[in-house]
Amino acid sequence: MPESALATPPLTTINQPIQQMGSEALRLLIQLIEGQSDTETHVMLPTSLVLRSTTCPPRS
Repeated sequence: MPESALATPPLTTINQPIQQMGSEALRLLIQLIEGQSDTETHVMLPTSLVLRSTTCPPRS
């Protein structure tokens, strides 16, 4: 979330591919409607940690 960088202090967040998540959801829905869906479907998409001021290294 770009807004997280504007907070005081800037917040650490997880970057998620929102557009790709929507595309995959639509693809799975179409498969379900057409009867082509497997009973178990799991989709993994890449995410990344966006480190900002609310995260620090572990204590030693």
